[in-house]
Amino acid sequence: MKTNLLHLRYFYTVAKEGSFTRAAEKLRIAQPALSRMIKELEESFEKELLVRTKKQITLTEHGRVAWKYAQGIFDQVNELEKFFSKEDITTLPPLRIGTSDVLATQIFPQVITKFTKDESIYPLVQIGTSTEIYDLIEKKSLDFALLFHTPSPRAGLIIRPFREFRFHLVIGKKFLKKEETRTSFIGSREVDEVTNKKFPTLALWKEIEPKAKIKISTNSILAHLSMVKEGLGIAVLPSFLVGKELAQGHLIDLLPKERLEFKLNLITHRDYPPHLTGEKFLNLLQSQEV
Repeated sequence: MKTNLLHLRYFYTVAKEGSFTRAAEKLRIAQPALSRMIKELEESFEKELLVRTKKQITLTEHGRVAWKYAQGIFDQVNELEKFFSKEDITTLPPLRIGTSDVLATQIFPQVITKFTKDESIYPLVQIGTSTEIYDLIEKKSLDFALLFHTPSPRAGLIIRPFREFRFHLVIGKKFLKKEETRTSFIGSREVDEVTNKKFPTLALWKEIEPKAKIKISTNSILAHLSMVKEGLGIAVLPSFLVGKELAQGHLIDLLPKERLEFKLNLITHRDYPPHLTGEKFLNLLQSQEV
């Protein structure tokens, strides 16, 4: 079975307008021809897509599936047309990305520098907790999100590993011999992820310091670093944030023989995949050296 994209465009327009008459006017074709095109599409799928009545048009179950795929296809077609037409930035929708503070401040600036060489691209970065980010993706207020810590997936959202980053369990050098600091673990999960009880790095550290336990929790990795520097505890932090201070000896890696790696996850809406500009950003981030 081969899908005729022109037929799919006609179906998409009819479903969007909710009327053969309005769709025919918008497409500038005769209504009988439009009806015939939809019928041919249904025959090619061997499934009924629309239920036609005198008052309205509704989608069948198969029609809803076809609509979701068609919407994704033609959203990207529209982005492609805008890209090549070189429209002014004020007429283009922004690329809306959800993320955490550490990525927004430590990784994104270098990627955005390369990304915005095309002046028609306007990134909008939203920082929040995983729950807040999930809510925005469900509402399609974000194109996608990138987070280290993700709660259980919700229906309609897709979570998949994007790339891995090296982390270290660190302590301030001047607090290394202070038991209170060594046994105070700063929680490295989202504060709103209340169902999570597993902290594998803490379990590793408890083999060395049995008294270690979580004393503080925050969803800000930058706050973790500030707390470590103040001697409030130890924390699991990414190489791209603490690599220089580890090399300079200001921070100490408490588990130097362990290679701690955490996945950065890409979160998208099932019916709203990243468009062309989004894919460009993700490709740049994938290749960014850290």
